[in-house]
Amino acid sequence: FEFAFVTTHEGFNYCPSIVVATPDKISWTLTCEPYQHAIFGAVSKKCPKCKLYQHLMGKLQAQSSSDCRNCQTPMDDSTKTQSHPSLLVFDEIQTLSGTSGNMFGQYISLLKVTNQKYGITKPIQFLGATATIANQEELVQNLTGFEEKDQQQFPIDSDYWNDASKKGYFEKSTEIRHRFVILQPVVATTLDSVERLCLSGLDALRTLKVPANLPASLQHIDIESNYKTQTIYVNRKNPADEMYQSLPKRAIREGYNIDPQKSIYVHGDLYRSTIFNYIERVDQNDIDFMITTSVLAQGVSFENLNILHFYGVPDSFVEMSQVSGRSGRSE
Repeated sequence: FEFAFVTTHEGFNYCPSIVVATPDKISWTLTCEPYQHAIFGAVSKKCPKCKLYQHLMGKLQAQSSSDCRNCQTPMDDSTKTQSHPSLLVFDEIQTLSGTSGNMFGQYISLLKVTNQKYGITKPIQFLGATATIANQEELVQNLTGFEEKDQQQFPIDSDYWNDASKKGYFEKSTEIRHRFVILQPVVATTLDSVERLCLSGLDALRTLKVPANLPASLQHIDIESNYKTQTIYVNRKNPADEMYQSLPKRAIREGYNIDPQKSIYVHGDLYRSTIFNYIERVDQNDIDFMITTSVLAQGVSFENLNILHFYGVPDSFVEMSQVSGRSGRSE
């Protein structure tokens, strides 16, 4: 079994049989990204050498022969194929609320129409995944039409926790973990507040990483390992772009000694190789500021991300709790 992590604009190069994505990505793919229809059954060509797929959209529809974009191997009509997705996993389904939840039911119907258009007769199985959800039976029924008696939950509530009387899937923890979650603005504009606190926090952390500057009861804490990286969560890409451009300029203007290479911006339009490189650098504690959308702010676990700034107001309490949960994960 081969697993491939792909970003939005790379999906049609792989045409996986199992698709895992957040609901907004699947919705966007179906409605606004015709090239991505190769994932859902649109005819493609599969390179006999490198095994990557090439969509047949636009001018490529009229060409009986073309070269692979990756390795330039010639591909004729005998290389035509179709993706047959068998399982579609909606991750973070707790985000389906309000208008987006109502619309998502329409997207599932659109997926069925798409399958019929491309001649896919085998039905796609759906799986919803989340760690933060209430009234899941009602939500799933509204989205899919399956009544509670036709739904399956894993793990069931009685098997969730591991305790003295029963072995479950998750351990309960009594540890107290320290994290700092900062909601903006606290001074002037949101941008000004986030930048001001990030930069002043950087100075404070550099001071506190010297054990002699800490109270005696805290001198055993490794400040550098646990609090070096500050995470800035932005739930929309445009303000995240603004922050990424503005923060280093302000640091230089106000005389802060920072390395621009220690600031990264992670979003869903990056290639997977770039995202993996950033993940590795975060693991190695090589980052001062990580500006990120939900790509690295939901559903991931880093032990050294314990300072979190919200740039802007979360759209829901669920979003705030999910993002806040990325901090305080070290023992």
